[in-house]
Amino acid sequence: MEPKKLLYLATFCILLISGYLHAEEPTKMHSVSLHIGYANMPGGTAGLTNTSHSYERDLCFGISWDAQYYLHPKGMFGFGLFYSGYSAKGSLEHSSDHIYTHYIAPQFALYCLSNERVNVRLNIGTGYLRYKNNSMVYEKDRRVSGQRMAGNIGVNAEYMLTSHWGVSADLQYVFTNLRKVESNYHGETITVRFPSEDRLKVSRLNISLGIGYHF
Repeated sequence: MEPKKLLYLATFCILLISGYLHAEEPTKMHSVSLHIGYANMPGGTAGLTNTSHSYERDLCFGISWDAQYYLHPKGMFGFGLFYSGYSAKGSLEHSSDHIYTHYIAPQFALYCLSNERVNVRLNIGTGYLRYKNNSMVYEKDRRVSGQRMAGNIGVNAEYMLTSHWGVSADLQYVFTNLRKVESNYHGETITVRFPSEDRLKVSRLNISLGIGYHF
């Protein structure tokens, strides 16, 4: 499914679900959380120094980390800011790749459950994704970069250890693709454009654990 259609579908589902949910009034309006975990690019990725399918699959699995802030002023609804990073690397005999993506976006949140012990939150947002591949080919640096608007949808389940601190499991899907990238190799920079049916896929699924502070 195209990223734009997925975002529309996710927005519709969240609004539909909101009619059947109830959350208590928040005891703490603000929350900050940090997570780290596993990430996968389910659609694959390209733009690497080697076109082997097995090598491409290796670069689709990496680590993710994120920072989240939410304001929960009343009832079911909240607003926030979400940053997410991704890193994966691999190497072959004469080449190597190190992929990074960084994504940041404002968020709309829907609290399915919120009380003194448990918080369950759905979130959706649209923001900006930056892609980098710091690679080497025959011991010479090759730098590839690109950026584009992106979207995300996710769910977070948190258990409160105290009135301020909690631990949480977080699932996020960040989705977009790149129409073009800038490649610098041997001191020369070129623009690589991808056809509409074969964009550079950078969508990823994050599964992580973390800690949060409420105040």
